[in-house]
Amino acid sequence: MPIKNILWIAGAAALVGLGVIALAQQGRGGSLEAAEARAGQLARRHVPDSAAVMQRNRDLRAELAERVYFGFDRWVLQPTDAEILDEKISILKADPQARIRIIGHSDERGGEIYNLALGRRRAVAAKEYLVEHGVEASRIETVSAGVGQPLDLRHSEEAWATNRRDEFRVIDESAPLGLRP
Repeated sequence: MPIKNILWIAGAAALVGLGVIALAQQGRGGSLEAAEARAGQLARRHVPDSAAVMQRNRDLRAELAERVYFGFDRWVLQPTDAEILDEKISILKADPQARIRIIGHSDERGGEIYNLALGRRRAVAAKEYLVEHGVEASRIETVSAGVGQPLDLRHSEEAWATNRRDEFRVIDESAPLGLRP
């Protein structure tokens, strides 16, 4: 069992224990056994089904997997990108709790600082499009990977075109610090 699940279960158990004590002290239910039963019911009602949450995140990752690509030294979205981003808008509107991180990437040409800034501009361009079309800005984070995460390690025009992209990742709220694979 992953450590995050163990920590979550331990925290829930501690809260249930506190609930039992509080219910018993308030005199609700008449006995410690009744208080324990009531606390268990309350805990089950508020505990998210971790398998369902994990499946939801897997589904979202798959639905948001399509990338947006950019020309050399460009960060402006092209008309063909609208179809890809419109699909993401539909997905995000259908799941109002979902949060995403847009990661802007660049190819290896240019300086490190320039490429970090270029990746950021690419991520922000996609975020602005999503926000202009009804997705709340607070649900979207933007970061730049610069040249740090190339998909294609070759040194060619084709490889560079593959590496100039925005990626869309689900922010998993159930994971510690929102980290996920």
